[in-house]
Amino acid sequence: MGNEEYWWLYDAAAAVLVIINIIISARRGLVKAAFHIVGCILAVVLAFSMSGSVSASIYKNTIRSSNIDKIYDSMDSDYFVTQFSNYLEGLDYNIVVKKEKLDSIFASGTDVDNQLIKYINNINGKKVDNDAVLLKKIHEGYAKVIQKIVGNKLSKYAAASAAEILRDTKTNIDDFAPLVCASEGGYKAGATYIANNYIAKAYQDIIKLFIFTILFVLIILLTFAVVRSAANNDDHTSAASHAMGGIIGVVQGGIIVFTAAAIIRLYFIMGNDTSLFLENKAIDKTYVFKYAYNLIMKI
Repeated sequence: MGNEEYWWLYDAAAAVLVIINIIISARRGLVKAAFHIVGCILAVVLAFSMSGSVSASIYKNTIRSSNIDKIYDSMDSDYFVTQFSNYLEGLDYNIVVKKEKLDSIFASGTDVDNQLIKYINNINGKKVDNDAVLLKKIHEGYAKVIQKIVGNKLSKYAAASAAEILRDTKTNIDDFAPLVCASEGGYKAGATYIANNYIAKAYQDIIKLFIFTILFVLIILLTFAVVRSAANNDDHTSAASHAMGGIIGVVQGGIIVFTAAAIIRLYFIMGNDTSLFLENKAIDKTYVFKYAYNLIMKI
């Protein structure tokens, strides 16, 4: 459903879910519907609070070390410098980059961005671009290299997330740069730095959504079972009670749509960067579903 032209399916599915919940809640009546909506709210709150509290711990204790090894296997002592050098030479500046110079700049770990700007603007003895534009291109180079490294053996979503961090010109690379240069030979430390700072949140997001989905389903089934056994089974309810139940169904439908957004988000980030890109473009066109989806992304 990530195809951009089928964006309307998200809104259509959301509408169907809300309508179904309105009908079900109206049939239950006010009292039973109220119990069920409390169960839904409780399920969302508990599932998100529990998933958020354990996601960082799970990543640190079970996934992080494996990620470090996989990143380490995807780079050697001069991989980052070599790839970054190739990127710079591929720009429309007609420059030949000395890897030894790049390596020394990275190894210094001091004001790396500005050192690179000065170096690039003096390779041919003339300024090739203004500092602001060059800074953006330098960070785009960081992003492209890190995305290759991470995406080689790890999640494409994590690779895209790492690239997005380094693409931001406000990201300071001074601590990271010395860990990926040949002169320091510290690329194992570089792999650790990437795992800790550039992809940790992406994996924690995946873990959080996965745990949330499981916990929500379990908690909602448990609360519904309790409500079913505890609530009065007398079907003699007034028309007003059914109407109020239907109103509650709107809220319950919204909660179900919110949960569906979490599941869809998880499905796409477990896929690849292309499907994630198409999904985002499709959802951005929706009128209603995008609000539930954007809320999931912010939590």
